[in-house]
Amino acid sequence: MRMPLRFSISFLALLFSIFCTESQADEADLERAVAFVAEHMPAPDKGTVTPEWIRSDVRNALSMRNRFQWSERIPDAIYLNYVVPYGILNERREDWRTVLKEKYAPLVASCRTAEQAVWRIASRMSADTDVVYSRERRHPVMSALEALQEKKVSCTGQSILLICALRSVGIPARAVGVSTWNHIPGNHTWAEAWYNGSWHMIEFNEKKENTPWVMENIGMLDTTRPEQQIIAASWAPAEKETFFPLIPVFGFPERIPGENVTSRYSALSRAWYEQEGLSRNEQRIFIEVTDNTSGRAHRMSARVLLLAPDGTVVAEGESPGSRDDMRKFLRFTMPRMEGCTLLVLNRDTGALLATRSIAPNDQATQLIRMALLDTSE
Repeated sequence: MRMPLRFSISFLALLFSIFCTESQADEADLERAVAFVAEHMPAPDKGTVTPEWIRSDVRNALSMRNRFQWSERIPDAIYLNYVVPYGILNERREDWRTVLKEKYAPLVASCRTAEQAVWRIASRMSADTDVVYSRERRHPVMSALEALQEKKVSCTGQSILLICALRSVGIPARAVGVSTWNHIPGNHTWAEAWYNGSWHMIEFNEKKENTPWVMENIGMLDTTRPEQQIIAASWAPAEKETFFPLIPVFGFPERIPGENVTSRYSALSRAWYEQEGLSRNEQRIFIEVTDNTSGRAHRMSARVLLLAPDGTVVAEGESPGSRDDMRKFLRFTMPRMEGCTLLVLNRDTGALLATRSIAPNDQATQLIRMALLDTSE
């Protein structure tokens, strides 16, 4: 059966009208996204990243929105800020999107949700790329393509590569970090991915969110100190005077805007501790005893007792000494009540060296460092 000529022309005109409307909408989205990226690009990039390159990269990023069904459910503001930009932190600028899209789009083609795609990518990063964490890396802030070439990276390099892999298939992702832990020297950077309407902590090679050792360390942070706040990086400014804790890179003095997510991670940490058996009526305390009498502080192995307000012994143990791993602490579970006391005794003689009254705080854990100025008894 042949279609009447008049109907055929009308039908083709309708298709052409729809195509033109969609093309105009696509161009409007492109212009808006290009303007957003250019407006918030870091100052050091303005002399090296060209408008033509930005347009090409943005067009590449927007093409993923129509390719995977999960991208259609992502709010425009989230997609614009956490998929479209070419930069994650202060890494080298390059066309990672083209390379990683070719690698990861086929890998997630059968995934029905963004959550499935996130874990298919994250759980096999080293297996797919041969990239591993190593202290032998050439420098700490590697771009995605540098990581693929060098193979040895820091936690920051791992996170940048994972974030770029996710963004290459239209999944919003961002870097999150803390400048220093409370109990040991050093910073840490990890990644977050947006799915099911919220942000989720993910890490290189992990198979599920909220990495246990990170949750444990977050519980020991003193979140009243600015350097122990947890910040998520953002392309556009998210909060006034909030910046991601960057590792300095030569030629990139600019600060990266950030969002303070400390409260959310403190809640996640507490929930993790409860899953590990710590009830809401208890707090985990980590104890370190140091001897300062020689003028140079060093860890001291001593007998430590935790007393309830009525004087009964709640817990006892031995604090780590100078030869123990710095990540090792004496751990007690303390009831959430006022008036508990710590006693520090000489391990050999039982002589009392120090006492300290302690009370629970709002965190899942509390780090207690006891410095002994006089251990001559």
